Amino acid sequence: MKRTSRALSTCSLPPATPGSRAFVYAASRSTCGDPPGLPRVEEVIGTLLSPYAVTQYANEFYADVFARCYGLTSIGLRYFNIFGPRQDLVGGYAAVIPKWIRPVHRQRAGVHKR
Repeated sequence: MKRTSRALSTCSLPPATPGSRAFVYAASRSTCGDPPGLPRVEEVIGTLLSPYAVTQYANEFYADVFARCYGLTSIGLRYFNIFGPRQDLVGGYAAVIPKWIRPVHRQRAGVHKR
């Protein structure tokens, strides 16, 4: 249900903001999927790997339709890694930023590991 509500809430944004000229939304790198071959380019969408990726991809289609229907400029910001208080510190992909931050915190605390 959460995934469905994410896509549906995106659908209601442009009509709710009359007078706007641009529609800026948070997109996700997950919409790129797992494309075959290298180098990876944004224009080549591979196999979507999760339900989350599907809803994010749908949001990009909604944004494109809003741009045409409402005369808006549509701007999607595809975030690759986001870090915050509820970040998964254990997962492989999700833990990239915590892995960089931990040594900095140790150094500030005076803990040096060699």
